[in-house]
Amino acid sequence: MKVIGKAFGIILLIVMLVSNIISSSFAASTPEPVNSINSLYSIQSGDKHIIALTTNMDIKAWGKNTYGQLGNGSVSDSSEPVIVNDLFSVTGIAAGKNHNLAIKSNGDVYAWGDNSSGQLGDGTKNSHNTPVLVNNLSQIYSSQVGNKVIAAGNNHSLALRVDGTVWAWGDNTYGQLGDGTNISKSEPVEVPGLHSIIGIAAGENHSMALQADGTVWVWGDNKYGQLGNGTTKSSNRPIDINIYKNTAIASGGNHCLALQANGDVYAWGKNTDGQLGDGTMTQRNIPTKVKELEPVIKIAAGSNHSLAITDEFDAYTWGRNAEGQLGDGTTKNKLYPTIIAEISYITEIFAGGNRTFAVKGNTYFYVWGEGIASSQVKNQISKVQNTSSQVAFVNVEIDGKDIEFTTKPRLINNKTVVPVRDILQGMGATVTWDGENNIITGIKGQKKVSIKIGSDSIISNEGSIKMDVPTTIIDERAFAQVRTIAESLGESVIWDGTK
Repeated sequence: MKVIGKAFGIILLIVMLVSNIISSSFAASTPEPVNSINSLYSIQSGDKHIIALTTNMDIKAWGKNTYGQLGNGSVSDSSEPVIVNDLFSVTGIAAGKNHNLAIKSNGDVYAWGDNSSGQLGDGTKNSHNTPVLVNNLSQIYSSQVGNKVIAAGNNHSLALRVDGTVWAWGDNTYGQLGDGTNISKSEPVEVPGLHSIIGIAAGENHSMALQADGTVWVWGDNKYGQLGNGTTKSSNRPIDINIYKNTAIASGGNHCLALQANGDVYAWGKNTDGQLGDGTMTQRNIPTKVKELEPVIKIAAGSNHSLAITDEFDAYTWGRNAEGQLGDGTTKNKLYPTIIAEISYITEIFAGGNRTFAVKGNTYFYVWGEGIASSQVKNQISKVQNTSSQVAFVNVEIDGKDIEFTTKPRLINNKTVVPVRDILQGMGATVTWDGENNIITGIKGQKKVSIKIGSDSIISNEGSIKMDVPTTIIDERAFAQVRTIAESLGESVIWDGTK
């Protein structure tokens, strides 16, 4: 058998160099390509800082740095992206008000920035300008695609373990840690009563969890009805609200969103800017259906605005728009969902504070809202091409037959990685998954290979085979080097770079 890999071009991610990106005096009410960062995979926004996960699995940050939230060993602000120190093989990120979380491919969680409430989880209340390992936390899902597995509120943090339990630490003034007390914790504690959880989200001072059966749980501050139980009484224990068959959740500052299996979106909580999308500015203490919205596949929320992607890959926004975060070319609030006409075929959306981020066709990153750009500074903006971007797509051919990948291949440290299951099955192997130990196994005839998430080796009949990059989770699938996988099953690999 012969395995041939052909590259059909590299995505050239067009990005813009924008100074003063966090200054509130500069805003964009229409989508702009994002700041100069190599090969963005995910982006998150705190109060006055932004962090971005690149396809090289490292993190870059820029903006305010008073508490060391840029993670580069200083407390000096930066309008240009700086590398977060000593973090590699990162698969997910989350940004709080002035602190950040990152999860590595081995499931370890790191934190940096403000620690005045113990939100870094290292057992102290000392802020850190470089990442520190969160104490007493293990077996955290090493993926952040789809429903989140780490989340950060104003001053508290959440993480989801592989056993479906939720762990929380930091500020607990409103009961946002869900442990039945209002005592802040500087190390993770389990949120009692939750099991089979598949996603989490954090608001300013409240928390959310999505159960595998579609149930939504909420706890913490309830001043604006964000717990969705018909009251405004806060709770330090999770509350099962009366909304079911959900597939995703998102939390704004003081409002919540839930996406149902049929594509409907429900919202509740604060509505002073129309962020609930029901045509009013009336606070809702129970889930209310968002109006005038086509079937939705993804949701996100900023401080006081909301976003959705429909099954036609159109992006809709609603709520606060004073900083242009709705992307409709105005700064007028919207009480109903409004389509973003400037760009089409949106595949991912992110939001934080008064900023919005979107991915167009897995090719371009766009950003709009507070502190992004303005017509007055467009002459200072220059387009640059990122020559170390992710692979547009790789075609793998086995004996003249193309393999169809469920998730597009990526370029990590200049090495092509592909979905493990797809490539093994394409070579005729039977594939099994050991979720308890995070091991994927392929068997073909007398040959057997085992690949553990986070490991840089493949175990085969002949022994251990070293890889240049560790196996990681991307888009909820295991990825590893295509060449090493093929050769571990005894196949020859030919790279045809001319095609």
